[in-house]
Amino acid sequence: GKKNSGAVSNIGPIKIGVITPLTGWAAYWGEGVKSGIDLAVSETNKSGGVDGRKVEVIYEDFGNIDLKLAASAANKLVSVDNVDALLTTFLEDTTVASPIAHNANKPIVSIAAGNKGVSPTTMLFRVRPYFEGVFPEFSAKYFMAKGKKNPVVLFENIRFCQNYTDE
Repeated sequence: GKKNSGAVSNIGPIKIGVITPLTGWAAYWGEGVKSGIDLAVSETNKSGGVDGRKVEVIYEDFGNIDLKLAASAANKLVSVDNVDALLTTFLEDTTVASPIAHNANKPIVSIAAGNKGVSPTTMLFRVRPYFEGVFPEFSAKYFMAKGKKNPVVLFENIRFCQNYTDE
């Protein structure tokens, strides 16, 4: 298909496409993401927007962390809705949306994608800093300083948590 120029219009609202789970077992996280974004956008728009332009958010659900839904959502947001930027929630949606955003020359911001499994591009920005292997060590030192003799850090065996370990 034709590659989108990615040029951001200087007129009309700034459109941000958000891919987050709004249904299924992960909806709890998606609803929190949506509430936070809605609050920030409301406050931004009440204070005049960004350089006088209102911010508009278009949400796309990727249900039970369904990668096909995430890819479809990214394609729709870029090609149909012509958003100015994408925002993703987890490693999984970032993994499939990042190349789509990159090919359309659109910036993508990931809230919680770790380091493993996401190819870096010039258009990908991560909210969560580099944690690989740091979190368990920090946690253990914190609890030892609080007098705990044998702290243990447990993680669920899913891709998101695997980013916190050295393995």
